[in-house]
Amino acid sequence: MLRIATWNVAGTGKGAWAYVVSALPADIIILQECRDPATYLPADVYGHSGPYICWEPNSDNRGKGIAIYTRDFPLASVPFLHHLGWAQVADVTIRDGKVIRPINVQGKSRSITMSQTHCIRL
Repeated sequence: MLRIATWNVAGTGKGAWAYVVSALPADIIILQECRDPATYLPADVYGHSGPYICWEPNSDNRGKGIAIYTRDFPLASVPFLHHLGWAQVADVTIRDGKVIRPINVQGKSRSITMSQTHCIRL
């Protein structure tokens, strides 16, 4: 069984990333309004070019963005140039070489932040 979680972090940094990495019981974690993990995670966890995390800043210049994190499954960012930092796509290779494509979308609608997560199997 594959466990997928989504969380609008609302801008918290170190505590949120520590919880994601060490305690959140999911295999794939999709985050909105999160800070850059390179700032909060040691290099051996984040690895700056590691295959298990993808973070993009959004365009509001507040230091927040969106991320897809996996426990043990390699992921590859899929270019989606229309709304950088607000919409994100990745291919995640799961058991037996199967690939799923999480789609992470965040946006505002009349001062309400909306987050959507979808996953499709390729």
